[in-house]
Amino acid sequence: MYDIGDSYLVKCPSCHEMAVFSLPSFLEAKKATAKCLSCQWRVRYDERIIYVPALRTFCASCRNKLDLPRIELPKPNQHTFINCPTCHFQNKVIRWEKQLKSYHQEGKTDPVLGLSLYFQAALSNDLFWVINARHMEEILSYVSSDLRERTTTRFNMTMVEKLPKFIIKAQNREKIISILKDWKKEIINKNIL
Repeated sequence: MYDIGDSYLVKCPSCHEMAVFSLPSFLEAKKATAKCLSCQWRVRYDERIIYVPALRTFCASCRNKLDLPRIELPKPNQHTFINCPTCHFQNKVIRWEKQLKSYHQEGKTDPVLGLSLYFQAALSNDLFWVINARHMEEILSYVSSDLRERTTTRFNMTMVEKLPKFIIKAQNREKIISILKDWKKEIINKNIL
């Protein structure tokens, strides 16, 4: 997955068409960007960062736990005041937690922004998904091959050797190949290859 995890085909939260989520390298989430192939929607990782009051905050006067309101800020304030519902004391909130504002997710999502993957299909009780064209090609070539060879070393497993059992099962072979070929046509039509 390290070799193919630099881009993800996701659903645009604006028009629900195909968007591309890109990572410059696998572990550099701070430089991640996403853009729609149909509409003008774009987002950068740093635009999704919000700061919320830290959990486990107690009233300074009566020591009751405060139910913190959902305050979302683009950068942390030095402090904010929240009234205690029990004693009405004004508490100063100075601890903030950095979070990533999430999208409405359906099924499997990308690991950074939480956008739903574009290519997902229910297969019996399982969810079949691919992250991009290279991932799709890798699975398609493995599932459609007659001879499935394994690596000879014990610790160097390939991605296809870690595929879920429902993908490898012979009874699902034709369904998966059909799904992958349909998805491949859609990728070719959008000139993503």
